[in-house]
Amino acid sequence: MFLDRYISNKLKVGGPSITYQAIKDSTWLEDFLMYCNNNDVPLDFVSLHIYPEDFSPDEDIMELINKSQELIMLNFQNMKRIYYGENHMFNTLKSAKEKIQGILYYKPEIHVVEWSTSASGRNLISDTCFISTFIIKNVLQSIGQADSIGYWTFTDIMEEFKLGISHFHGGFGLINKDGLKKPGYYAYYLLSKLGKEIVELGEEYIVTKEDNNIQILAYNFAYFDDLFMKGDTSALTYYDRYLVYKEKPPKEIQINIEGISGKYKVTNYQLNRDYGSVFDEWLKIGAPENMTREELAYLNAVARPKILVNNIDIDEGYLESHHIPVHGAELIILEKQI
Repeated sequence: MFLDRYISNKLKVGGPSITYQAIKDSTWLEDFLMYCNNNDVPLDFVSLHIYPEDFSPDEDIMELINKSQELIMLNFQNMKRIYYGENHMFNTLKSAKEKIQGILYYKPEIHVVEWSTSASGRNLISDTCFISTFIIKNVLQSIGQADSIGYWTFTDIMEEFKLGISHFHGGFGLINKDGLKKPGYYAYYLLSKLGKEIVELGEEYIVTKEDNNIQILAYNFAYFDDLFMKGDTSALTYYDRYLVYKEKPPKEIQINIEGISGKYKVTNYQLNRDYGSVFDEWLKIGAPENMTREELAYLNAVARPKILVNNIDIDEGYLESHHIPVHGAELIILEKQI
């Protein structure tokens, strides 16, 4: 009775924040679920960590843990990585759900509490525009598979490691140490503008609606090439970070919405290497280090998605073509005007 006065039934309990490699290579998840079953420990949720890379098996992770912070970061930076396929997030969630449903008689929530393009805070791909389409693709693929997925992390400033020296050192964050928003930040910005009702979810696009408004988000995703996936990082340099992705042409999409008419405000958001990628804008101005306040303010102002607004009268539907460059995304919002 005493405890009942201080424990809220709204608090959710779960775990075990297990890594994707443990799900693949061990029975840790199954053992955890069986223990909860056998000891009458109900789970509100199962939590997971998912990253797309597998570290080289000849590295002793426990030895790294026992080293100083600087040596840990150095080893993580230089450690050979083997990358899983582009649908690794979806496949891991599917595997985890099958194991959960095979053991538990109820369906707990599934939360991915750590997820990113890399488990290293010094991976140069983390600053590229690739991150934007990686986020959009995986968020959309995870609809119905997970209750939430948490990107690791919000900023490059974190307590686990010392702050990176360069403005773009491959940190985890959606925002760099100077407060500059990376392409991944704007990926979430575009996703946040989608409507509550999904009309259609297809290959590299989603159509939603809310009230009388329609939102179309399309993207052009290119994953790592075969050499990089197998651990060859020779093409990834400090200034040239796009040679490790598969070559892919611009994507042409045609939007055809029938059955609507009236006055509409059409807003187009373009996120790609030319609009919204602060790393690419930094390269354009000469990749300066130790930037002045003026240079930081300039990048903050210029590195944003392009916005185009048009007011149109629609009689028999909306038909429009769009070209999306590789590593790019485009959001079109049709707002019905009263």
